[in-house]
Parts: sequence; structure tokens; C-alpha cells
Amino acid sequence: MGIPRWLNTVSTQMENIEVHGFSDASMKAYAAVAYIRVKRKDGSVFTNLLAARTRVAPLRTVSLPRLELCGALLLARLVKQIENAMRIPTSNIYAWTDSSIVLAWLSGDPHRWKTFVANRVVEIVENVNTHRWFHVASEENPADIGSRGMLLADLKQKELWWTGPKWLCKKEIIYSKPGITETELEMKPIKLNTYHNAEELKPLTARFEDFDTLPELLKTIIYCKRFLRYKSNLSTNKEITTQELEEALITCIKLVQQEFKEERDRLRDKKQVRKKK
Repeated sequence: MGIPRWLNTVSTQMENIEVHGFSDASMKAYAAVAYIRVKRKDGSVFTNLLAARTRVAPLRTVSLPRLELCGALLLARLVKQIENAMRIPTSNIYAWTDSSIVLAWLSGDPHRWKTFVANRVVEIVENVNTHRWFHVASEENPADIGSRGMLLADLKQKELWWTGPKWLCKKEIIYSKPGITETELEMKPIKLNTYHNAEELKPLTARFEDFDTLPELLKTIIYCKRFLRYKSNLSTNKEITTQELEEALITCIKLVQQEFKEERDRLRDKKQVRKKK
């Protein structure tokens, strides 16, 4: 089996060079494959297999979306090496995957995802920017062959593997990036921390200490009661009555008694009140 080594990259007719990488995964393995795309001055386009890598899936069970992400990471590392070796501008690098979940992960904030996904997303976008990732139909993804495996006799005749999808040879490529749907897969659980002000838990009687004298406290309680009764018709000029003073005092006593609920219950049940230290 012969593998073409001439890439047409030094031809005087060369107008532009691009690298298109594809990634895919199955439960057996994940793969990445890259193609050179040379556009000539006469408008013709030449494509050829440039490099490919495969990895066997771990023995421990890993979900398919995670394996798809591993394939994307394998591709990101591969095209970065090609970019550096061939000095191809980043703007001429294109990455393709048929996994909408992977595209959603790459477009989201890495901090949203669990550690496994977050770490790989960070490295992927460092090598290949999110805007350089596109969607490819599964049947047009050559990396599918690498992830599932194929007999050599069949591989020889597989044009998809050697030159990439047919549209790669067209003069203009439609870069498919459909509306990426949000995914909650591998999202970190959201932790809500609630705080309370310890002062809010203090009994109401703790406010009594803000007053220097009992009459001052009773007067404040009376005006609070008036506000609750009359609201907008509140008149602070009205003289305080004896009845209002008695009611305010009773309110104070009841509030204080609420702090001694256990003692009140024991007295009500005619039991001896426990001595406190």
C-alpha cells in the first residue's frame, strides 16, 4: 500500500494552505485525523491525508461523550504540532467533530464543568480556539474509521480516509456551526451558601438594653402599637393614656416570659423549677 508524500505545498501555483482536522470516538477507541488542503491559483483544490492518531479506550468504563472529548483533545494536540512544524497561520486551522455535546462543552465556561471535562476543555481551546471548531455529519467524518477500525483491504479503497470528505475539495466550504444547544452533562453541582446575621437570632428583649429607662421603653412600644393600629393616621402629639402604659408593660412582661418557656411549662405542670448555674 502506497501513501502519497507530495503535498503540493511548494508549488508556484499554490495560493493558500489549510489544515482540517477531524475527531471521533467509539467505545473501543478514539481518533484524530488531519488533512492538508491546498488551493491553487487556477481554482483547483488538492487534499491529502497529513497525519492521524488513535488511542484505545480505557479499560474502565468511560461515557461516549467523554471519549469524544478525548478525541477532540487528541486532535487539538495533533493540529498544534502541524501548525508549528509547517508554520501555518492559526486562521487556517479548522477542527471538526460530529459531537454536539463536545461543541457545547467547548463553547461554555470551563469552570462550569466537572474536573475531567474542564481540564480537557482548557487544553483544547488553548491549542485550537473555540471559534475554529465546527460540526460535521457522522457519515462524513473520516475519524470515524480510525475510532472503529477497518481491515486493510477495505481501507485501501476508502477514499474518505485518504482525502477527507468530498466537500473538502470544493472551492468554497460551508462551515457548519448550528445553534449549539446547552448541556447539563458533566456540569458541576451548584453549591448555595446561606448566611444569617447572628444579631437577627437574638431575642426581641435584647433591644430593651437600648433604652436607659423603663418609661422610655414603654413609650416606644406604645408608638409602635399605634402605628400598627392606625398606620397613616398615626399622631405622635396625642397624649399617652394610662391604659396604653399598662398594655405596653404587659407586652414587655410577656416578651420576657417567652425567654423562660421551660420554666413556665414546669410551673404550669406544677413541677419544681430547675436551678440554673
